[in-house]
Amino acid sequence: MSYQLYAAVGPYDLLREIAGAPVAPLRHRMGLVPLRPGHEPELKNWSRTAAIGEVEADFFGGDGYQTASLWRAGQRVWGPSHTEEFPTARRPDWPINAVLARLGVVPEPRNARPEHHDLFHEVGLGAERDHEGWDRRAAEAQTYRTYDEWHADQQKEREAAARRAADMRLARIEAPLDGAEVMRVLEIPAGPQVGAAIHFLRSLVAERGELSRTDAEAALQAWNSQARTRFPSR
Repeated sequence: MSYQLYAAVGPYDLLREIAGAPVAPLRHRMGLVPLRPGHEPELKNWSRTAAIGEVEADFFGGDGYQTASLWRAGQRVWGPSHTEEFPTARRPDWPINAVLARLGVVPEPRNARPEHHDLFHEVGLGAERDHEGWDRRAAEAQTYRTYDEWHADQQKEREAAARRAADMRLARIEAPLDGAEVMRVLEIPAGPQVGAAIHFLRSLVAERGELSRTDAEAALQAWNSQARTRFPSR
């Protein structure tokens, strides 16, 4: 599988003001503008306002290279750093990781992360694999006025995807009572409340493990009593 990248990376909202081109949003409030050869004048101009990273990578089948530079105040102040060797112990020194660190990117605190996780992955540079992908991502982001607006929409999509995934997992769990048994225990007719009760029982099995019929009926009655307390009109 191939990976190609040649781009300017910097603060998203600022790049949108100065680049005169669509900007693909990254994490950590960063943005990416795909570059073509001969963009040095633009990098000089953009860096007069803020530090800009120039990043390049080309890989195929695990072999390839990275090159990166940092531009500030109209000139290259670090790099170009280039490597075709990628020792794991020196991952922070890989050119793109190094320039992202100089741009102020730091990993978000997490309980656990894969061993290969680095600043390259932290900002999301693996989200696309070529210029066409980044161009498409940048064009889609044009509908948002600011980074915060884009980020809020992305968060909503992630939460919705997580809910869908959780619902799919629950749907594969066999509830200890079926619909007819739920109606008998709760003395209710067929309707949305039966579906909600089945969902509750599946969630309970996911949390506690297998339930006996007696425990399931007791838990269901307690759940129904609490629901009636919260929603007296039910």
